[in-house]
Amino acid sequence: MVSMSRSVMHPAVAEVCVEGILDPRQGEAVKAWVVRKDGFQTTQEELQQFCGEKLTGYRVPRFFEFRKDLPKTMVGKVLRRTLQDEEKEKQEEMKRGEGSEHPHPCPSEEKMGVGGDSLVY
Repeated sequence: MVSMSRSVMHPAVAEVCVEGILDPRQGEAVKAWVVRKDGFQTTQEELQQFCGEKLTGYRVPRFFEFRKDLPKTMVGKVLRRTLQDEEKEKQEEMKRGEGSEHPHPCPSEEKMGVGGDSLVY
């Protein structure tokens, strides 16, 4: 797990969950699941630049996924395992040839509730 302090959060980000995911190129890579604040927009490049200025290199997320919300427990804790399991499932679909050509395919727009800008590199 990669921790990220609130002092490092971008002004357009309402919530974020950051975890390590399997990556065929590096073995493991950092991914951030991001919920934007209402009325705010941000791009993948903007978030990577912001993180690069605030964090040590190995902590800067390589992948971003914009979501409408994060899965949570009844008391409001983010279900990190659920996010990791979703990612593993996407990667397994990719291996079976059911997903897109990219090893970290974008979730459907319907699931995210936002436009098609779901991943950031």
